[in-house]
Amino acid sequence: MANKDRYLTIAQAAEFLNVSKTSLRRWTNKGALQCYRIGSRNERRFLIDDLMAFMPASTTRENLPQQSRQTVSQRELPGHLCTQYSSLEEQWALLKPHFLSHLDEGTRIVYLYDDNKSHIHAWLSEEGLDTALLQAAGTLRLIPAAQSYLKDGHFDTQRMLDFWDQVITAARRDGVKRLLLTGEMAWSTRGALGSGELIRYEAALDEILRPNPWITVVCQYDLSAFSAEVVFQSLCTHPSVQLRHGMVAGLG
Repeated sequence: MANKDRYLTIAQAAEFLNVSKTSLRRWTNKGALQCYRIGSRNERRFLIDDLMAFMPASTTRENLPQQSRQTVSQRELPGHLCTQYSSLEEQWALLKPHFLSHLDEGTRIVYLYDDNKSHIHAWLSEEGLDTALLQAAGTLRLIPAAQSYLKDGHFDTQRMLDFWDQVITAARRDGVKRLLLTGEMAWSTRGALGSGELIRYEAALDEILRPNPWITVVCQYDLSAFSAEVVFQSLCTHPSVQLRHGMVAGLG
């Protein structure tokens, strides 16, 4: 099976959509939802992209539980969320609303990019924004993973939390009223020492953000880089998830 690490079991898919396994079996039997069969028992497996595409429509399916996950209002943006995307175009489409809303007076964006920032320059250019001017004004900081997540060649949760604490302290000192912290997470897929701490770090980050409603954190997950297990764990860790069809509450 191609890209098998991106497939969820029926139990994981049911939790992802907040529906019963019976509903999933019915929808796949009808052909409404794509699934893949594996092994001698012909067990169902689900591609994350298919579940994402199905999610908005699933709210109108027959027999869907009334407590199905609701779309989060854009007027009540959470402090800590993740985006999940499959292309550069989709990556920017999901990040763009958060990014552009932090370009007013008294705002700041700290963007930790993986290993290349050319796509960020291209995005901003398309919006008529000058990256150099934003950086000179102190509105935008671009920092590579090698100088943040993987400083000294490895990842350490406490060191990264200390890094964010320094960023937040500096923002307060400079009179910043709204702060956007965003990072591309694919650095954690290349086997660097400490990368296995990723989900523990996400949970710890959520804790320190709760008393800081003026801060928004967007963790960016490239679906082509992560296994289904890590993607599922990120859904359980983040209070909200920004998908291409809207924002939904996390599974935690």
